[in-house]
Amino acid sequence: MHYFVLSLFCTTTRIFHFILETISHAEHSLSITTPYFIPTESVVSALLNAALRGVDVRLIVPIEADNAFVNWAMRRYFDDLLQGGIRILRYQGGLLHTKSIAVDDESAAFGTLNIDNRSLHLNFELMMVIFDDEFVASLKQLHRTYEAKCIEVSPQEWRQRPLSNR
Repeated sequence: MHYFVLSLFCTTTRIFHFILETISHAEHSLSITTPYFIPTESVVSALLNAALRGVDVRLIVPIEADNAFVNWAMRRYFDDLLQGGIRILRYQGGLLHTKSIAVDDESAAFGTLNIDNRSLHLNFELMMVIFDDEFVASLKQLHRTYEAKCIEVSPQEWRQRPLSNR
């Protein structure tokens, strides 16, 4: 068993670079849960690059956020992400408040960080980076539990959605 926990409590540059590095180190699978997904262009590029490298990238977000403006902003990058091969799963099982990242079978990040500009650039956030096989397996099982309560966004259906939803 490899067990190591690293806590990061930081703002702006460090947390932003942490997310980019986490995405960049994925080799096989990357699963992200976040209640607010309003990424920067750099995060979108890192996710698309991971998918181009053959990484199975899954994004689990709520089907509806608690604010209409957030809903619109969250959907801004869906077209690009779907075209890049990223699976977007919209959770419909109630409140999704988990903020976590599972990378391959090797590491996980769990904490307060949303993938949005406030968390990445303004707020003080706390993330634990965990290198423990059992924890990562448990987190991946949690993600699969969420996925069972999700509707996957079909790229074709997304492109054909009504104008009122664009």
